[in-house]
Amino acid sequence: MLPVGLKQAFQKHGQSDDDLCKIGEIYDELASRTEPSRRTPPGDYGQPGIKANVLIYRQVLLHRAISLFEGALNAAVDENLYSVVLNMRGHFETTASLGYLYRRLQSLKKGVISVERIDRDLCAQLLGTRREGLRGAPTPINILTAFEEADKALNIAILQGTTHQYEILKNSYEYLCEFCHPNLSSNSIALDLDKSVPEFRFRHGQDMRDHEFNLIVNIVISANVFLSLYDQILDLLPSE
Repeated sequence: MLPVGLKQAFQKHGQSDDDLCKIGEIYDELASRTEPSRRTPPGDYGQPGIKANVLIYRQVLLHRAISLFEGALNAAVDENLYSVVLNMRGHFETTASLGYLYRRLQSLKKGVISVERIDRDLCAQLLGTRREGLRGAPTPINILTAFEEADKALNIAILQGTTHQYEILKNSYEYLCEFCHPNLSSNSIALDLDKSVPEFRFRHGQDMRDHEFNLIVNIVISANVFLSLYDQILDLLPSE
């Protein structure tokens, strides 16, 4: 459920009821797709394994998407912009990972890659890590590569356009990153400049400015794409 106080926070910062309604609807859609369990796939690579692994990985990403969605909204109620954008950035990364999976399944359906290859790629996404010392663990896909593939999936599957038409997910992600790194956009959250003195006044304990709170609507972009690709993946699964 949506956090207590979210409606009041939207009203306080002059945000529209329509945006709040969209957020509520999207949250309900995400929650409606959760599953309690799934059978593990057989040990050998092949079609039964790929279908099971896809559906398992889809639920893993859904779990992450819901948690980060909730995290961003809770942070908005708490007036913590740093936490808002960090959660949203993570949500975009989750959508990018789903978009990468979508593109791999497209390649499988076109016969560009084998079932065995995509199954190994999926295992790398499920079990991969860049931590040192975990001998034998596969390396996951670079997140920027995932964004490139996810934008292609968005352009084709949702916008019905050309492969390289837009970079909506990547551009949104890079914009949010500016508020996550300790540079101009992030630093501006902590300061007010009084030119009459002149002096910088530090904003410890103060609420977000209205234009900062408005960043929360970016979660709608990521979540809408996530839901669309999540559902369309079923059409790309190999038949029995």
